[in-house]
Amino acid sequence: MGWTSSPVFDGEFNPAKQAGFVRQAIQEKYDAIVLVSIDVNSIKAAVQAAADADIPVTCVMCSNPGLEDIVTDVTTGGTADGEAIGYWTVADSKGSAKVIGFDDASFPIVKKRVDAATAVVNENCSDCTVEVKDIATTELTEPGPPTWTATLTANPPGSFDYAWSAYDPFAIPMTKTAEQQGRDDIKISGYDASPDFVELIKQGGPAAATTAAPFEYAAWGAVDEAARAVAGVDQWDGTKLPVMLVTAENADDPALDRVEGGQPPAGA
Repeated sequence: MGWTSSPVFDGEFNPAKQAGFVRQAIQEKYDAIVLVSIDVNSIKAAVQAAADADIPVTCVMCSNPGLEDIVTDVTTGGTADGEAIGYWTVADSKGSAKVIGFDDASFPIVKKRVDAATAVVNENCSDCTVEVKDIATTELTEPGPPTWTATLTANPPGSFDYAWSAYDPFAIPMTKTAEQQGRDDIKISGYDASPDFVELIKQGGPAAATTAAPFEYAAWGAVDEAARAVAGVDQWDGTKLPVMLVTAENADDPALDRVEGGQPPAGA
């Protein structure tokens, strides 16, 4: 489209650093800013400054309700993802799931997923239980991760049988830790269909389900939305991109490659 992109700036899950990059872009008079999986509320002043400077801001796979005047999300929204895992849990457990879910407050879309999955289970499974724990993004650098290790220690076999990870980068070490401890009584699900987690699903064991989203399409859409804003033409609603449930039954489905490659599933 004739634009030149900047280097990719790593906010390192640090709102101060993320805000600094946004302000740097404003000072250097960038035409648009594209964020990825960022809680705009945590850097609202910087993004508002971009809006005041007439620099459009878009966000890939985000959930920033109430901030539509300063940021345009291109995303599944989180609700469809959570509902898919919720319905899978009910069906897979035949209506008897004991779930521990994990919420990462750094990403509002994760809470939407957890809330949607919980609502589905509560509405459709009277014999199911759901407990939600908080887990911090920073734990991704630690073995276990620690919150998961502590959960396994406090809940011996038979205490629960489904674990909803906040997203696949957590689901991968959670699966490996469960395998190391011989906890074959738990089925672990994630979100975002990381290729490494999909491979674990194919192998069987604790890794059981995830959801795929059209990330490349979302990235394309975020740039397209920014370009439309710069050009002053109509934008489109990119807040309800489709998702695909992934289990061992369809982990080899070519449709999964199409979703991850940017194409919504056929008929979506």
